[in-house]
Amino acid sequence: MILTSNKNRFMRSRILLTLALSSAVLTACSAEPDSTKIEVTTSFYPLQYAVQQIGGDRVEVASLTPPGSDAHHLELSPRQVTALAETDLVVYLSGFQPAMDEAVAEASPTHVVDAADIASSDPALDGNPHFWVDPRLMAELASPIVRELTEIDPDHADEYAERAEEYERTLTDLDEGFRSGLASCERDTLIVTHAAFGYLAHSYGLTQEAIAGVEPDTEPSPARIASVTELIRDSGVTTVFATSKPEVAMAQALAGEADVEVKLLDALESQLDPERDYAQVMADNLALLRESLGCK
Repeated sequence: MILTSNKNRFMRSRILLTLALSSAVLTACSAEPDSTKIEVTTSFYPLQYAVQQIGGDRVEVASLTPPGSDAHHLELSPRQVTALAETDLVVYLSGFQPAMDEAVAEASPTHVVDAADIASSDPALDGNPHFWVDPRLMAELASPIVRELTEIDPDHADEYAERAEEYERTLTDLDEGFRSGLASCERDTLIVTHAAFGYLAHSYGLTQEAIAGVEPDTEPSPARIASVTELIRDSGVTTVFATSKPEVAMAQALAGEADVEVKLLDALESQLDPERDYAQVMADNLALLRESLGCK
């Protein structure tokens, strides 16, 4: 009798457990599924920022350029290239990172935003990819990003449009800050380690003089170093700007010759501080420029 009783209790327990599990499965199946975020892959930080601001919590955005690394020499694994074919949207700048150009051509993602049209919109800066240091040009990213997000997710088109307007307002405010903040300065010559601020200089009345070229690892010739050193002395420049942390040593070598300071003017090719976004870093850049150029 005891054995039979135990067996009956065991069978009842199994039946109750089965019913409970079945009920849970049915409840889960009848519930509304969680909305899936749009997966966006960007090639470097400023593009990631733009998508994050416009897509909000409806997008999951990744940058292929690791924080603090040199965006010019991006390298991708076969797995990363394959993943580009599966991501919902790719945002990149053709002609800037050869590995990314090759990966996009191989993966052929369905939805792509190429910022090259923005970068080449000014003939005076043809061949210089660093458009993102000009807030007005960063604002131009809004339209193609909204277009692609809306095509992927038409149900939230109004939301993307509204966030794009807010994004554009932020960049308009930045532009106005640079325009007024750099309008009256004692000096207008910007000495930088590599030519990352041509768009900014062109838009706000400055003259950029780079020790190296558009590529940060270009080795400057002795003649170029001598020329920039002489320019510093003749123009009364007080600061040499390194445009990334690895370039500080190059700037210090020149600054030692010319007896001037070295400061970091962030070119935003990657995000150095995860707590500070594009708009905040650009505001910091403006404050640094105003101080170094003697602006009123």
